[in-house]
Amino acid sequence: MITLVAIITIICYQHAGAYVHHHSTTKLQYSRLLFPKRHEPAETKVPYQLYNQPRSSRSKDSTLLLGAVQTAATADLLEQQFIASNDDDYFMSYTMEQLQRETKAIITASSASTSGGGLTCEQLEKIPFMIFKWPELSGCGVMGEAGEAIWSLWNALISEWELLTNSNNAIKSKMTEEDQQKLCTLEAIMTNVLFAKNVHTWAKSTHVNAAQRAESVLEQMVSHKVKPNVITFNAVIGAYAKSAAIHGQSNAAERADKILQRMELLHTKTGYEELRPDVISYTSVIDAYSKSNIPHAAKRASEILHEMEERYALSGETDANVKPNTITYNSVMNCWNKHQNKADGLMQIEHLFQNMTRLSGVSIDNKCESEQCKGNREDVTPSVITYSIVMSALAKSDDLNGADRACQLLERMIEKGGSSFNTRPNSFSFSAVINGYVKRGQPEKAHEILLKMDDMHERGLVDPGVRPNTIIYTSIIDGYAKVGDSNGLKKAMDLLDLMENRYEQNSACACPTVNTYTCLINGWAKSRQFGKA
Repeated sequence: MITLVAIITIICYQHAGAYVHHHSTTKLQYSRLLFPKRHEPAETKVPYQLYNQPRSSRSKDSTLLLGAVQTAATADLLEQQFIASNDDDYFMSYTMEQLQRETKAIITASSASTSGGGLTCEQLEKIPFMIFKWPELSGCGVMGEAGEAIWSLWNALISEWELLTNSNNAIKSKMTEEDQQKLCTLEAIMTNVLFAKNVHTWAKSTHVNAAQRAESVLEQMVSHKVKPNVITFNAVIGAYAKSAAIHGQSNAAERADKILQRMELLHTKTGYEELRPDVISYTSVIDAYSKSNIPHAAKRASEILHEMEERYALSGETDANVKPNTITYNSVMNCWNKHQNKADGLMQIEHLFQNMTRLSGVSIDNKCESEQCKGNREDVTPSVITYSIVMSALAKSDDLNGADRACQLLERMIEKGGSSFNTRPNSFSFSAVINGYVKRGQPEKAHEILLKMDDMHERGLVDPGVRPNTIIYTSIIDGYAKVGDSNGLKKAMDLLDLMENRYEQNSACACPTVNTYTCLINGWAKSRQFGKA
């Protein structure tokens, strides 16, 4: 894959180099390289040829190529290669101080003119380079000063473009010579690659307004008839999913859902194949709902999954764009695992799990009869995450046998751990069962699971990171403390000693916390054995 992208990059670079040579006007010809004119597709033969191919007729390599060309990674690669191979010290010696100074000058010039048009051609050509340089030189992505600078520079560029392309200035004969030059410069710069690059820059950021800004750039693409594609839309949807997880933004999932609906509407209206939502689009919206606290999140996630399955069936099981996979099912299950009604949540999760087993023909139970497991859809095979979600739902439920049922599933995972079913337990698997036993006042059984986890870690039967940690130790200690009998409290003290010894042996994951000691103190106080606390 790396070799393929490298070959493509060289081809694109050669074509772009010819364009730069033909249209050299300023020191910042790189903008012609990164952002060839929309009206000259011959300058990027490989991308544009693929761009116009029906998605169904593309080979796997062609699809990968199209994705590579239209993502930020390729733009980064082209930028780096051009700067590295350019003799001009201007690119190599660009400093943070220079970047700050020139950014301030551009923002001041742009805001000083109330009617717009305050920037020169040279400043306009610098802006894309500066937008890409800020994250690199600041060392903090698009956070803080860098984020605000990038956003201000982008808005200055958009303002100039809108001014020069509005109805009053649309006829070039009525423009001044300077405005005509600026319009030519902007036509070379403002391509789908620049817009997509900017969308991806915000989409991968953790800035509190990253998703909104990514969507704003996407809206500008649509309004200015710069064609976005499914990759660009998916980046914005993914940004809202991240926003729901990191910043807890309450409307993030609904915003992601509306973007998906807009994609579907645009695809239906235009027939433009590259706007057709794919499995990533649908799954990303479901993921956004799984990270939200919206009451109807699980219901809406299930509706999207049902729509996907229906459309896939109607296509004769040939339309991969609406074919749910393991990640899709896991995301819906995760929504139900957070549902307020635990009984309903567990029922839905078990139903989804049975569906996955039926469709994939894979079961961990050794009870998979041909009538029950007749499917062969490997892409919905239950994974370790699937089983862990089921165990978590069982453990959190009000079913008195929930923890035992979760433990039975864990035991079967351990038995099948070396198989191709991808069922080797992870930390979440063990934690779910431990928490289930602690919740039911059975810390001794939770302790047994901890010892099994520790033993499997020492024997290398689980991944290196799967080992008892502070949260797991403290949970069991708290379980013993809440029961309050002296026998259990002594075992809790032994666990604390084990934590302290391991911490002294440089095992940071076993560091006792204030909460760990507080649980023990409360336990001894509850036991009325004065002096122990």
